[in-house]
Amino acid sequence: MISTVSCGQNAQKQKTDKTTEQSGAAAPTATLPDFSTEKGIATYLTGTWKFVDTKFDSKNPGCTMIIDADLKFSLSFYHLRTKEEMETYRGKITFGRLFANSGEAPDLLCFKLDDTERSDGGDYFFRHETVYDGKRVMTLCFAGNGDGFLSDKIEVDVSERDNGRDYLFEQETGEQSKLELRKESEFYAVYWGGNREWMWLDDVVPNAAAASLHSLFSPAKTCYRNEVRQSVRYPVSPNATWSIGNRGMVQGVFYAIQTNRQGEVVRIRNTASCDDPSLEVIFEIAYRMPELIFAEDYGGNAVYIKYNQPVNGYKVEVFFMPEEISFGKITGPATLTFIHQKTGKISQIISLHFAVPSKNFPDFEDLESFARGQTCYLDYGLPKDADEFIATHPFYYGELPFLFADVNFDGKQELLLTRFGQGQRGCSSYIVFSITPDGAFDDILASQAPFDRLDDFSTIDRENRQIIIHHSNGADDSFEEVYKQDKNGKMIKR
Repeated sequence: MISTVSCGQNAQKQKTDKTTEQSGAAAPTATLPDFSTEKGIATYLTGTWKFVDTKFDSKNPGCTMIIDADLKFSLSFYHLRTKEEMETYRGKITFGRLFANSGEAPDLLCFKLDDTERSDGGDYFFRHETVYDGKRVMTLCFAGNGDGFLSDKIEVDVSERDNGRDYLFEQETGEQSKLELRKESEFYAVYWGGNREWMWLDDVVPNAAAASLHSLFSPAKTCYRNEVRQSVRYPVSPNATWSIGNRGMVQGVFYAIQTNRQGEVVRIRNTASCDDPSLEVIFEIAYRMPELIFAEDYGGNAVYIKYNQPVNGYKVEVFFMPEEISFGKITGPATLTFIHQKTGKISQIISLHFAVPSKNFPDFEDLESFARGQTCYLDYGLPKDADEFIATHPFYYGELPFLFADVNFDGKQELLLTRFGQGQRGCSSYIVFSITPDGAFDDILASQAPFDRLDDFSTIDRENRQIIIHHSNGADDSFEEVYKQDKNGKMIKR
């Protein structure tokens, strides 16, 4: 179970000036310039930056960017093995604005090249990410304007939702964070480096709305709020549990972390059930965070959904940011709030793949007129017997944004979160959450087979207490995986 505090509480906790165990006495304290002014941004950019390659199985070259106080730059690509220079660009950076208003700090770096044949190197969003291990980390994200000269030599992983591409750069500064370890705690944190003995972590508060606001950035790097962008060096317990998938830990992506009394990391896991950390994260809050409810930052482009009746003993409310229409569904990121009627426990699930049928809204015409900050009251529309319905029509084929049913044959219902269109052949996939005695949710099943691969092609065979995962790869390459429950209640692959 993941417990968090509000972003304001988290920031206040982190602003302590106590020296941490890992901080060197001679190391300067991390002090960042004022990002609300062009002068502050220029001060931050000045120096030598090196590209950080996070691409799996990469063949990228090295890349170094040097920026002087006048924002003149040189950017060089070189062979990592021989250090032989491949190509160098020179020019000057100017500031621009896309989402920012004229009176606000710029949000674009515009690279103007000295090359007469190619003067435009492209416009990039920029963001300070963290301070760790004596380094600052910055992300540049191609904004779609200009030639995008970084992509000439560098390939980066591009999410299906990305309009642009993210490039991480580090600058050696020698500064160190003075933040404390979070001891005997469970929280979310962005990973910035380390090994099996220690790791640099920057704790964050998940928030799907942040990913929607600037969707040009990778969602995996924007689906959280982080007011104090500094990292702490955590020791890792020799007995730590690692649930991170085949790729290992990816720099700049956030994970669920658990620590013991000494501040050692004892559990690390992806935030969902796939090898690449996803955006469906679950966390428990003491009270509803006001920034999730129609904050001015969202520009009113949202819909607040309230269900008319309790669903499986929960009052359910949804903060929904519609983005597109797909197969009769209105889709986009959403924050689902579940309030248990008996215990009062409040839990939230953040999803970028929320979908509701447009037919549920009689007055719906188009997205522009629909997403105006209004409140909509809906009937949940659950079949009379969910368990029986699933046995004959698995998961309602994405028609429900979430549902409750017993899928592990323990006689208790689980919560299934629908990820519309994220399964094979465009069907929906599902994340399974078990329900604790006090009505909260736990994602322990989400990383276990076969629950980590459920989609509309799956079969829940209650009579034989087995789950069949159908893999549809065409007429000549389709197969099934059958998982049957043993006498100890474990699902075993046959």
